Amino acid sequence: MKEIRPLSSIDATVRIPGSKSITHRAVIASGLASGQSVLKSFLECEDTLYTASVLGELGVDVRIKGEDLEVVGTGGRLISAPTKRDLYLGNSGTSFRLLLSVVALSGGEFLMTGSQRMLERPIGSLVDALNRLGVKATCVEQKDCPPVLVKADGIRGGRVSIPGDQSSQFISSLLLCGPYAKTDIEITVTGELVSKPYVDITIDVMEEFGARVDR
Repeated sequence: MKEIRPLSSIDATVRIPGSKSITHRAVIASGLASGQSVLKSFLECEDTLYTASVLGELGVDVRIKGEDLEVVGTGGRLISAPTKRDLYLGNSGTSFRLLLSVVALSGGEFLMTGSQRMLERPIGSLVDALNRLGVKATCVEQKDCPPVLVKADGIRGGRVSIPGDQSSQFISSLLLCGPYAKTDIEITVTGELVSKPYVDITIDVMEEFGARVDR
């Protein structure tokens, strides 16, 4: 048995671990923004490294420097792939959902895929929304699930509805790319919005990088 004796006072510095949710969004926002960004105390893990790696495939200069991540943004101008390119995202559902819209901003054909578990996760509502915004995206093996083939040529923009009772990451994915669509994007959430705080995080991160979101 261990006895824990409370202290009457304490003077200490506590370092709070980074948030994976914020890290994903900040890496994407900095990759799409103009200029160089430094993400201090970057939360390095398998999922966030998938996000950073795919951004690198799309032409974003991403470098880990000690505990920080240095990102040279593209201003939304991503590379065009001369041949079909596979983008593997393991089991990181957050990376897959948030990056699906990002890939649409580039040019060429990209097959987004992942682990067997990833191939069982529904993504159809986001794919449908992107198609209504002018993107050519298709679930190639089974309806509503990855892999997803994106024939990228930018996002036209316009109005789109997303069911609120599904993943809030579908909404966050569209939000992160909204500033780089050819026209404004207006998203209508139908029904109750689940995981609303995560949409709040997305908007907060976007505003840190200078984007404007009207709610």
